[in-house]
Amino acid sequence: MGFIYFLLLIGPLIIVHELGHLLVAKYFGILCPRFSIGMGPVVASFRKGETEYVISAFPIGGYVHIYNAHEDYYEDEENSTKSEGKDEQNVTKSSLEKDEESSIKSVGKDEQIAFYKGRSITDKPIWQRILVYLAGPAMNLLIPIPIFVLTLFFTLDSRLPAVVGMVELESPAAAAGLIAGDEIIEVNGKNVRDFDQLRKRIMRSDGETVQLTVVNGGEEREVSLTPEMISTRDPYLGLRTIEVPRIGIYQMEYGAVIHVDQNTEAYAAGLRSFDHIVSVDGIELDSWTSLVDAFDGNAHNVVLLRPNQLDESFGAIFIKDPLELSLPALTSEELGIQSAIRSVMAVQPGSPAYTAGIEPGDRLNTLDGRAYTALSQFVDRMSMSADEAHSLVVLREGTPITLEITPVTMEVVAEFQTEREETFIGLSGRSVYETPETRPIGFFDRLISSITTAFSIVGQLILAIILGVKALIVGEVGSNSLGGPIMIGDMAARAGRAGFQSFMRMMGLLSINLGILNLVPFPGLDGGSIVLNLVEGIYGKQPSFRTRQIINYVSFAGLVFLMIFIFKNDIERYWPTFANWLNS
Repeated sequence: MGFIYFLLLIGPLIIVHELGHLLVAKYFGILCPRFSIGMGPVVASFRKGETEYVISAFPIGGYVHIYNAHEDYYEDEENSTKSEGKDEQNVTKSSLEKDEESSIKSVGKDEQIAFYKGRSITDKPIWQRILVYLAGPAMNLLIPIPIFVLTLFFTLDSRLPAVVGMVELESPAAAAGLIAGDEIIEVNGKNVRDFDQLRKRIMRSDGETVQLTVVNGGEEREVSLTPEMISTRDPYLGLRTIEVPRIGIYQMEYGAVIHVDQNTEAYAAGLRSFDHIVSVDGIELDSWTSLVDAFDGNAHNVVLLRPNQLDESFGAIFIKDPLELSLPALTSEELGIQSAIRSVMAVQPGSPAYTAGIEPGDRLNTLDGRAYTALSQFVDRMSMSADEAHSLVVLREGTPITLEITPVTMEVVAEFQTEREETFIGLSGRSVYETPETRPIGFFDRLISSITTAFSIVGQLILAIILGVKALIVGEVGSNSLGGPIMIGDMAARAGRAGFQSFMRMMGLLSINLGILNLVPFPGLDGGSIVLNLVEGIYGKQPSFRTRQIINYVSFAGLVFLMIFIFKNDIERYWPTFANWLNS
């Protein structure tokens, strides 16, 4: 089944690529004797006009034969004269007639010369040739737009309003007085339809002061704040550190997961850290705020889920045991209940967190003198400066303890058996976040949002892949990250099993990859052909026949070597899986 997914993924992309070349070449009057889906012997064919459309035996790849007088017909340079008439008499038929079975092979030499004259790509102006070579990659870069529009349109049936779920400590939002429940309806006088659009408007501010229009409880107010610039990894390939503006708000609110110290009333009543309180007196809780509101100073019965660790041969797992407890008539503050959003649930032995002295149950307080709202924010900040020491203050049973922690960089085996560097810290918490209520979105708004988001995604992916190719060339990314047909087949199979939308998104991503890689200025690729034509434009003449032969031989050898290297990577990457399958 994986092979079928592979064909369904790669086949349409190659057809679209070659179709781009075909359409532009025909538009400029260039002869295209054959358009093939697949490679190898012809299985079926039909002719329309000058072009024979065929399906070949091996459904991997495809091609369009664009007539090139320097390749399909060649001159005997030693015996030819400079006379145009003599040149036309000394041409020798090539594989164009022998292999393509051209319908004109039965006519005489003069008729053939008249038919071909002016139809070669080499007869056309350089700008037309470049457009023909650009057309294939351009189709690969354009086709993801409708793919993403289609997938987004059928998933964007609702949107998350720009309602504040949490406000980060010591953030611009906190300083400006934003609170949970505030809805931001305008940024600098421009309407905000959802949280994603709010994020984009803040990103476009480039750290300049912004004016927010905020609504809460029917009351509207104006808030002015200046986003802070923070360092983060780019969201697609993570190959570069970028500075982005942020104001410190989150759309989701932490769930009703608690932290309790041993010297509190909550602990005496039977509550423990990381208990998830799901209801109070039969009323379900959906957030930390609802928990705080529920403990109003009266006695209550609570139902909770308590995680219990089970050690198995493959690692530790947690199961959730339901419990029911009765609590005394105290508020949440009097009970000593705190949010577990900054609490450490597990520490991996031998990790930087373990070496630093962090223990399960510790509550992270400050990092390098600054407080953060969630454990994930502590981890994010440390991850941006691996191999550097940080001062971390934790609260252990309410007592502050200062520790020094140094995250390390290590090689990990990521998805599709590829290796990459990641920052390793070795601590984790309990992430339980409540998604806010969504609002329905109309047909027209859904369509506009799908189109704008698709263009944004394609633009960001193009930039990310260009940076990835650059990083590969300069050595910032290892050559073992390259993958070939086996890896693509694995990607296709996983995406196919995940569903139609995941498969289409993978097709869009791979199409952009093909478009960018074909533009690399290497002989044999479209980018190499474009460069050769630019060189001809600069010097006013084509390289000699012998020079073109050498370029073709060298490029062919280079591509063969690259394919062998990629296959080697695939075999090394998937050999353990294949060996296990053989032994099973």
